Amino acid sequence: MTQLQANFCQVFDLRNAISDSFSREGKCLDAVAARSTRTSEAKIRNMMKAHDLLKRFQLKKTRIRFCLVLHFLETQSPQSHQSVMESLKASLASVDGVTLYRNLVRLVSLGLLHKLPDNQYILCSHLCSKKTHIIFSCRSCDRLWEVHSKVTLDVLSKSMAHECEIDPTQPLFFQGLCKECTAKAD
Repeated sequence: MTQLQANFCQVFDLRNAISDSFSREGKCLDAVAARSTRTSEAKIRNMMKAHDLLKRFQLKKTRIRFCLVLHFLETQSPQSHQSVMESLKASLASVDGVTLYRNLVRLVSLGLLHKLPDNQYILCSHLCSKKTHIIFSCRSCDRLWEVHSKVTLDVLSKSMAHECEIDPTQPLFFQGLCKECTAKAD
């Protein structure tokens, strides 16, 4: 975790300490973040989004969860348990592997994160925990993204209905070449 992310976790602690003095929770974060000269607008938005996601998913707002969600908002790429642990150690002096794993599992069970087949985690890009997610992986550039098409999922479900049942709690993974890599190959 960068020094800037460590500062955000400190801001989160400050926000919790003074949130009672504001009528709306959002005003508190805005006031604290505005005082910090080292935070950019994008970083402040990520902090606010991390806090809002914890609230939306009705999670207790602990420092490790806040820093964990903030980390995934900042990285936007798949992360292993070990890489998350290493980046969080900069701001959380006493984070242990078991606590981190439990929080990762909890975020996966709520649909906030997806667990990939290679035991890495990625933030859900559309945050709807009740439907099946389709994740595409490019074999050439190693980028991952979620396919946001209800039609694709409906077609898959109907075509596979006589052979199997799709578990809506588990993401479906597809590999191939993205448009950019296909164009480069031609």
